[in-house]
Amino acid sequence: MISESNSSFPGKESDPKNGDRVLVVEDELCVCELFLHHLDRFSCEPFLAQCGSEANALISRFSFSVVILDINLPDGNGLSFAEKWVQEGFAGKIVLTTATKTTLSEIPGGFLQIDDFLPKPFNYAEIDQCLSKFLRKSSAARERPISSGISSQDIVADGLLRTEGLIALIQKDRGEFLKIAHRFTNISFALGKSDAASHFALAEEFAKKNNWTHAEAEWTLAWN
Repeated sequence: MISESNSSFPGKESDPKNGDRVLVVEDELCVCELFLHHLDRFSCEPFLAQCGSEANALISRFSFSVVILDINLPDGNGLSFAEKWVQEGFAGKIVLTTATKTTLSEIPGGFLQIDDFLPKPFNYAEIDQCLSKFLRKSSAARERPISSGISSQDIVADGLLRTEGLIALIQKDRGEFLKIAHRFTNISFALGKSDAASHFALAEEFAKKNNWTHAEAEWTLAWN
């Protein structure tokens, strides 16, 4: 999760427990999988967004110390979204990625400060070199698999579903939130994570009563 020295977007959830918050904004699932697998080596909590509008919703609620941002998104140019975030107070690091043959000096950033650039295709060494500038390595994380008993493809899918759940929570979309929270309740029980399952179940119950403050609190506890 986030280091407040790197990001000071006002009115956000802050003081994360697990390192820095990192937002990956990328519509290609294979690239999301690559980043998630590699971010497990660092002390951070990764979030996924497949388009700029999803990223907007997450950045409106959470502080992020690093945003890894694809320039070519389904709903617009990544640079345009980044400029909006900076204008609204985002002070974290921005790492751009693109499959277009270009260099950092050729990217028209305007007043936007780009902290690094990863041209696709990139490899583990290039990701490591980039992220090591902004994130702390975790020796414990380097010795463990990405998640016990779960494939990296499933982790990507659940990461994207987590984003959908957060957006439903922000928008107070009860039907969508209940569907997603219930899925995570079942997944947590199946993995033997009873504490997380209990928090997800409580989030469901509070959402049914339109008690969104407590639903959000239980949802947050489930992920910690």
